[in-house]
Amino acid sequence: MAKSTSDRTVPNLDNATPASIIDELGGVRVEKKRLEFLEGIYKQALEARVTETQLKGFQPVQGEKYTGTYSVVTQERVDGDAVRAEFANNPEMLKKFIKVITFKQLGTKPVETVVIQGTQ
Repeated sequence: MAKSTSDRTVPNLDNATPASIIDELGGVRVEKKRLEFLEGIYKQALEARVTETQLKGFQPVQGEKYTGTYSVVTQERVDGDAVRAEFANNPEMLKKFIKVITFKQLGTKPVETVVIQGTQ
């Protein structure tokens, strides 16, 4: 059976500048979005091609490098909309169940290049 060959090598950032790190981070985020998109496409294509037995998880999907098995997952989640509707007439009671969290969030976007007419 093939083993995952995920590269978990930590890059050497000893001499990295904040500018080079943000450029790398932005590139990683773009690649992550691209890969998540591709994952969705492949999952759709696979689901359209597997047998009912495989889709129900009774038989694995066997490739040369990986084996896939479907499973049914059940989760319980709090329905935020239902909670807000329940306490719509009692906002003070609703506040007792709200937890405020604070965290840092880093946004990245491509640098916009300005082209001055006649300089290209």
